[in-house]
Amino acid sequence: MVSKEKGAYRLLRQTSGYGSFARVEVACVERAGVALSMDLDALPLAEWVDAAAQGCTQAIDLLKDLNPGERGVEITLVVGTHVDTTPDAMSAVAAMATAQALGCEGRLELRREQHGWCVARVC
Repeated sequence: MVSKEKGAYRLLRQTSGYGSFARVEVACVERAGVALSMDLDALPLAEWVDAAAQGCTQAIDLLKDLNPGERGVEITLVVGTHVDTTPDAMSAVAAMATAQALGCEGRLELRREQHGWCVARVC
């Protein structure tokens, strides 16, 4: 069962001459975990889907004290480009979308570290 809470996040940045792009949309569900709910004709690269699922799981873990009902998310959209999308960017964007869907917007921060894009809990 899908609730009304949805989350979407897009990364579009130019850093040190390199582009970064990723977009993920999720919907909050009343069950724990991460599921896929995408049009099979428009499936993105498996690497991006795996990274998005990892990011959703990371966000749920980071925000578990703010998610009393053990809600999870369904990934509804994953968009990237072959040139500017990396797994770390997709994972971080999915985490940000998940935080939004869980009603915890502003509790995660997107960061560019030496190893790539990541999220960290704030507050």
